[in-house]
Amino acid sequence: MQKELYLRILDQFPNPIWRSGLDAKCDYFNSAWLAFTGRKIEEEMGDGWVKGVHPDDLNPCVKTYLDSFKARKPFEMEYRLKHNDGTYHWLLDSGSPFFDDSNNFMGYIGSCYDINEVKKHMTEIEEMNRYMTDRELKMVKMKKQITDLENKLNQQK
Repeated sequence: MQKELYLRILDQFPNPIWRSGLDAKCDYFNSAWLAFTGRKIEEEMGDGWVKGVHPDDLNPCVKTYLDSFKARKPFEMEYRLKHNDGTYHWLLDSGSPFFDDSNNFMGYIGSCYDINEVKKHMTEIEEMNRYMTDRELKMVKMKKQITDLENKLNQQK
């Protein structure tokens, strides 16, 4: 009964949650994961979920996961996963090993947060910083040129 309650809680959690077993293959995805990806659970099970990872992020994503799994250490990583609307969204994925009552390793559980808007705003801020830095460098250069001209004029007097 209590196990069913916890599975219902996980299934109703508002953020995507996944779980893997001893073989490092995923054996659970909650409703939020399935709603996010727009895929059926059968498509995600095992290694099926990697089909949604952006090609540029696939190797580092899988490497981080497998290295952490072998070491049985928690991890946190960012990668892009295909959203149900066909676009890729940046996710922050946090995974951690879990253990049974006898402290036997049972696999991993993880939760994801859609950080797409944060990444978008960070990119905008970085672009603004580059613009401001460039502008500041131009102002410093102009000030030096003005100072050089003033020095020349003073020398001619």
